[in-house]
Amino acid sequence: MKYSVYVAMMFMLAASACAPMADSTQGNSSADAEMMAKDKAAIDQIRSDYVSAWNAGDASAIANLYAADAVAFPGNQPTVTGKDAILKYNQDFFSQFMPDKIELMPEETKLVGDWAFDRGTYQVAAMTKGNG
Repeated sequence: MKYSVYVAMMFMLAASACAPMADSTQGNSSADAEMMAKDKAAIDQIRSDYVSAWNAGDASAIANLYAADAVAFPGNQPTVTGKDAILKYNQDFFSQFMPDKIELMPEETKLVGDWAFDRGTYQVAAMTKGNG
């Protein structure tokens, strides 16, 4: 079975993942701009790590990319709150489907203080396991 979904995505990053910085909508000093570039690169790396973990069917690696109080918004599914719930959601998914490919297409990344929001779309291809 192959399918694609369009959904707004938000990765909430732990404060330790992004150093404090000025609001990205305000004027920035050179140091702020450099810190924002580093944080943006860290978000890009998390996105890349997510793709690798999903393609490998590694629910634990996916869950480890989230903060303990993260909120995930899977397409056409209820909101999943908390790292443990995110782990279980992905374990359940991978028990039913063999991942083929996921592609994340970021549309907007906002950095504000200790918070980062990454919104975009994704396309997923997976094969059902068993008689699904």
